[in-house]
Amino acid sequence: MQSKQTKSLIVLGLMLLSGGVSNAFAAAQLRAEDVKLADGVTRMSAYVAPMTKYVVANSTDIFTDVKLSGKTTGHLERGQEVSVLAVPKDWDWLLVGRDGVGIGYIPRGVVAPANQFRSS
Repeated sequence: MQSKQTKSLIVLGLMLLSGGVSNAFAAAQLRAEDVKLADGVTRMSAYVAPMTKYVVANSTDIFTDVKLSGKTTGHLERGQEVSVLAVPKDWDWLLVGRDGVGIGYIPRGVVAPANQFRSS
């Protein structure tokens, strides 16, 4: 008979194999209607809470939607700390904000976890 701990490890292993680390260690779900957005920023259907703090690794514009063709609402420079409010579920984008209000989205690939960023 398998112990409860062994079963948990098996389930975690299967989750890693089927959905990757992000699904196995899923962040807390956020209700879309609870995420505050500036005027003109597109509301996504679902969000999860960010898992870490981020620093901009490659300069980027901030977009009103999760597409590079969206209008820009600002710009972030390399090395700048960024306030990530939420992660749109099933998208490789981050909702960034100021004073708790989402001002737009940036591609996830332009940031690094703050504890792993190297400025040089």
